[in-house]
Amino acid sequence: AMRRTYDALAADGSVLIVEPMAGETAHENINPIGRIYSAASVLLCTPHALATSDTALGTIASEEALREVVTAAGFNTFQRVAETPFNRVFEARN
Repeated sequence: AMRRTYDALAADGSVLIVEPMAGETAHENINPIGRIYSAASVLLCTPHALATSDTALGTIASEEALREVVTAAGFNTFQRVAETPFNRVFEARN
């Protein structure tokens, strides 16, 4: 999806990516929000990713894992631009 997004954007374009709030380690996700998102990921996100592609980021993707996917797609910059207790918002730019 990120490769297709990269190809579709104008040279100076950007895309916002909204992901569940998550820490970089499993320990950081032991809280009510992390538990809900982890359960949803195990039951929905990871199986879907494995069924439709060769890339699965695991239960609740870390910011570093997301950065690797975005930069591999060709984007030059990736940064967190906003967050709430429930979500992280990242911007990727050409």
